[in-house]
Amino acid sequence: MKNGMFKGLKEVFGFTFEQNVKAKSFKTALILGCILVFTVFFGVNIGVGIYKDSKAENKDKNKKDNQIEKMYFVNETAIKDFDVLEFNKYNDYLQNLEIEILENEENIKDMIEEADENEKKVMSVLLIQNSEDNSYEIRIDYSENTHKSNVTKIADYFEEYFDESKLTIAGISENDMRLIRSDNYVVSTDVEDADKSLTQKLLEVFIPMISILFIYMLIILYGQSISKILVVEKNSKLMENLLISVKPYGIVAGKVLAMYVVAVIQVVLWILSGFVGYFVGNKIAENAFDNYSNPINIVIHMFKENMSTAFSTSAVTVSIISLLIGFLMYFVLAALVSSNITKAEDLANGSGVYQVIVAIAYLVSYFLPLAQGNSALVKIVRYIPFMAAFMLPADVLIGNISVSGTMIADLIMAVVVVVMVIVTGRIYKKKLF
Repeated sequence: MKNGMFKGLKEVFGFTFEQNVKAKSFKTALILGCILVFTVFFGVNIGVGIYKDSKAENKDKNKKDNQIEKMYFVNETAIKDFDVLEFNKYNDYLQNLEIEILENEENIKDMIEEADENEKKVMSVLLIQNSEDNSYEIRIDYSENTHKSNVTKIADYFEEYFDESKLTIAGISENDMRLIRSDNYVVSTDVEDADKSLTQKLLEVFIPMISILFIYMLIILYGQSISKILVVEKNSKLMENLLISVKPYGIVAGKVLAMYVVAVIQVVLWILSGFVGYFVGNKIAENAFDNYSNPINIVIHMFKENMSTAFSTSAVTVSIISLLIGFLMYFVLAALVSSNITKAEDLANGSGVYQVIVAIAYLVSYFLPLAQGNSALVKIVRYIPFMAAFMLPADVLIGNISVSGTMIADLIMAVVVVVMVIVTGRIYKKKLF
């Protein structure tokens, strides 16, 4: 290494790493990022607890305040065996509903007017039979201070209860009634998806979406930093002295690796802050709120249910390796693009090229699987390095690609990284001399 093409890599790496870690910008971003991520995950738990407690409280209050106290009923049909007094046992929502049978429609008007005067919540049901076609009509009326939504809900229950009562009066058994009222569904299933649970299908959609978006944000966030450092130092007078003891390849590789390690450390600490915020917030919310239930726990439970088939230890390990190699590859790509730039003022144009490449790879990785599923084309695209960096970490987790297949794709990305480092070093050297 001392006399090879990467001469000075260790020294450049150590110097660049130390300079970045000691920089105020790094410390500020690290601390603020940790605080922000901790606060977000902590706050989500507390917010969910407050929302669910408030929702439960409002639900109980509305149920109590809006509950209809009484239902008046008039039966003007030929069905005299209809037992309306059992209606409030049909559903738990109706258990506090008082039912009174009236003689005729005129009595209904009197009762509704009286309820309006006393600000009571009442409704009436008038059951009429059409003499022409023997159809039945259910007429609903209610007092002014009664909420229409509550009336509609009770009316729907009454319609169901009346339909079942007609079948019972006609002598149809409960089993036959269940058969008559059962719904029919047509389900079309792909042969490949026949054995997959709903949980697996959801994971296959949402995990890649979240993973690809996360990787894209990291690449955009850190890609420009390496470009800026290489271009600025290329114009430094110290570069001529540095090149006496250090090879251009060593400079490029050292700086890229140092910035890469700094970025990985920063992201890992942010993620750890998120975990701490989640667990602390979850513990506090469980003790503080009676109706608290964390939706993130549901997702975690979904993961555990699929660990046996998809989230194996080997898959998780290879997924992390794919993420690290892919992230490094885009760092080197940023260095390759910036190696052609000699002036700091031209940096924006170079960054534009880099961002276009990243955007194309991101869009293909994101939308192609959504459009074509796990088709032959998608399987081929997973082995193309710039798309593989986005797709592999999630796809190996959910079983869309095997662990061995992922390792082959990782090897291809690693070869591309080495080749790009060599090409970047050559271009960097030519631009200096």
